[in-house]
Amino acid sequence: MTDPNYSWVLTHKEIVEYLRTKEDSQQELINLLKSVGISPFNDKAADGDHTIELEEIDPFTFFCYIYKYGFKKRLEKLQQIAGKLGIEMPMGESGLPSAQPQKVWLFPYKYMRNNNEVGRLWDFFRKELNDQLTDADFADVLKIRGAGRTKLTEALFYINPEKNLPIDGPSKPYLKQVLGINPNFKTYSEYREIINQVKEHVDMPFYQLSYEAWKWTQNGKQVNHWIFQGNPNVFDFESALRDDLVTNWTVSAHKDKISPGDKAILWITGENAGCYALAEVSSVPYHKEPSGDDHLWKQQDKSKLKVDIRITHNLVNDPVLKKDIVAHEELQNLKVGNQGTNFSATEAEYEAIVELISNDSTFFQLKERFVSADLETYMDYLRRFIDELELQPSDDRVVFSIKRRRLNFIIGQRYCFNLYLNDPRGVFGVISKEKLWDHSQPFDGKPPQPFYTYFQDFSLDEGQFISVIAGMRDELDRTNKSGFKKYDNADFESYVFGMESKVVESDERMDFPLNTILYGPPGTGKTYHTILRAAEIVAGRKISEYSEALRLFNENLHSQIEFITFHQNYSYEDFIQGLRPDTENEKELTFQRKDGVFKEIADRALKNIKASEQPQTPKKTFQEAFNEFVNPLVEGEVEEVKVKMKKVSYFITAITTKSIEFRKSNGNTAHTLSIATLGKMYDAESVLDIQGLSSYYAPLLDKLLKIGKDQTGRKDIVKRKNYVIIIDEINRANISRVFGELITLIEPDKRSHGDIPMEAKLPSGDTFVVPSNLYIIGTMNTADKSIALLDIALRRRFEFEAMYPQYDIPGREIYDVGILEELNKQIVKSKGHDFQIGHSYFMGENRDLVRRMNKKVIPLLLEYYMNDEKEVRGILQSAGLRIEENSWPLKISGKND
Repeated sequence: MTDPNYSWVLTHKEIVEYLRTKEDSQQELINLLKSVGISPFNDKAADGDHTIELEEIDPFTFFCYIYKYGFKKRLEKLQQIAGKLGIEMPMGESGLPSAQPQKVWLFPYKYMRNNNEVGRLWDFFRKELNDQLTDADFADVLKIRGAGRTKLTEALFYINPEKNLPIDGPSKPYLKQVLGINPNFKTYSEYREIINQVKEHVDMPFYQLSYEAWKWTQNGKQVNHWIFQGNPNVFDFESALRDDLVTNWTVSAHKDKISPGDKAILWITGENAGCYALAEVSSVPYHKEPSGDDHLWKQQDKSKLKVDIRITHNLVNDPVLKKDIVAHEELQNLKVGNQGTNFSATEAEYEAIVELISNDSTFFQLKERFVSADLETYMDYLRRFIDELELQPSDDRVVFSIKRRRLNFIIGQRYCFNLYLNDPRGVFGVISKEKLWDHSQPFDGKPPQPFYTYFQDFSLDEGQFISVIAGMRDELDRTNKSGFKKYDNADFESYVFGMESKVVESDERMDFPLNTILYGPPGTGKTYHTILRAAEIVAGRKISEYSEALRLFNENLHSQIEFITFHQNYSYEDFIQGLRPDTENEKELTFQRKDGVFKEIADRALKNIKASEQPQTPKKTFQEAFNEFVNPLVEGEVEEVKVKMKKVSYFITAITTKSIEFRKSNGNTAHTLSIATLGKMYDAESVLDIQGLSSYYAPLLDKLLKIGKDQTGRKDIVKRKNYVIIIDEINRANISRVFGELITLIEPDKRSHGDIPMEAKLPSGDTFVVPSNLYIIGTMNTADKSIALLDIALRRRFEFEAMYPQYDIPGREIYDVGILEELNKQIVKSKGHDFQIGHSYFMGENRDLVRRMNKKVIPLLLEYYMNDEKEVRGILQSAGLRIEENSWPLKISGKND
């Protein structure tokens, strides 16, 4: 039975088999990575030049590209690749080492590749597969810039995790401190000797050992937090901080616990007491030595021990004073002002200071960092509280403030309702008159005091809601004006009350057509604008910074956004639904229905729009409910799990990555149920139309729904979202063939919430409707096909937005704009507007006119004019460009004088 956490091992084996034959098809590997959203692939042809695409790759770098992402995202990328290759679908990624995002390649840039570096890595790969590696091979690859010893062991582990072990950050201390093995090595023989020693000490697969080492290292990392306190009557701390002379601090307590990496709050006592700096400890305590700030002592330095520190936040010009933190929830118990130099602090206290000094996010930037479901829950309850309390905008008693990792609703001096980002105590926090749970804590002060409670998931029953309102009302009744009013955030308050934001560009409502095609010649910014448009549709507001749009686009890709490219062979089966071989059936060739990308995102959008119309019972994800059900079997606590049917029972005996193996009550074995099919049933809360096996799926589905669905009667309000599918090069496919009968359903009035909603029955028998919250954005290159030649049915159902060259873009520089204009003037005369050169060829990193023209523009012109040298030469000369003599293809050497 396979442990799902390590199911990636089999996936890797199958990927390695796929890679065996791809040395001559390296672009195929790069395209595969690109197809699942992995990027970038920028190579350099010269120092400082990023304008060329990577054209070669080795097997080790292929894996590194996948594992440069965080845990969740890298598993998603691996699953997407497995789906495209039709191989084992991984359910976990435990034990896989992460690749450094900035150092993914095992080879240098192209202009430094001069000794067949990529080819040598392929040779190294083949020898590893054939168990033929030698010290000479290992030493040779280590000479390649980018291939260090640690990285190489990780790469070998990706290729064969049953034979190799990564000797990296997590495993080195584990080997040394737990197993007593020296992790240092220089040659391949020494590396294999470490492997042999590990085998003698442990009896577990290397991929499991890699995970155990990582867990051990994570648990062993403990950063302590301290208050380093100083008296200004004894030492001139302010002068020392202003002159950057503070490099150490006196240690009079906790000398055995203070260690490198610890964080410290530097607190100065006196009339203006407060935090004047934050620092990081960089040494263990040591005996005092002469220091560059000795002249600033006002009294004799009697200390014996010092510790080196590095100032990370110098606040001497704007300290966080004690009066500023007296009402701050996390800083109520800060151990300052007592006699002494060193006191313990908490991470929460340290982070609270960081938040106070680092509040540089806008409300809209902070809003996008929260999990959307948590933000929706918070806003829904906050508005309910406000309605119940009958509050109005600009109430002096109330403050809507933001911190680096928190939204705050404050009444008077109390934090009354908060949404936290990455806080171990909880996601939500709320005030109440009485205790809501056993872990509710009273505020400091003379009783009775209100209580504050942290929640991971926020839901209040009627009695709890009344207690929260009572607690907030008490704060309102005793407040005339909040002391935090200066921290009020107008955008946060406007968002809560549904008013127009004072920052117009941040909250301007979008009103885009449901079906749009952006058309124009190459290089006119069609893809750029689809990303911006998609992000604005999903966010529901205008976005002024492209970097923010790109972040939102990537975060929502494959959830609320899909991106596909049409080509001549793209079909209805790829787009809507078709039959695909059933890879789970190892006995005979069978086929199963497979939804295409358009149907998948349409189903997600329809599910959301329906849920937004009626409160939903909270439900765990299928994977959470399924894991909870099968965990006793997976962990070996039981040998089989009984599932009771109406008259008899069956017994689950094993779980694979794809199937549930079971035996019937009469003892017959070799029966399986599909985990993927069960997941679809769980989402639909129905056994669907499964022939023959529905009687086995039904009781199992009932059990999962009992585990997964909230049993308290609570209902969640789901916010309606927008979804976007981008179809690049929409004119390259046969539209009638791809859309089929659904071309009618995309019309706004035929959609789910249109005036005359229509539902189609697919060839499979499934019903299908296009939801009204799904936007379709197509792009069309007019140099490939004129808009006049488009399918009439498509033209009638889309709005078209022209995108032609621009010569003046506010805030952006277009190089050699006069040459671009003259080129296009000549092109329009001979070929028409649809064959112009786009302005993006003359922007960004394309500053070098000669390189830009010779590498990009002239090849495009020769393609347009079918290698007509005379025609292209005339266009270049008209633009004032100097053409090299006797050159083919044509090249320029600069401008004419």
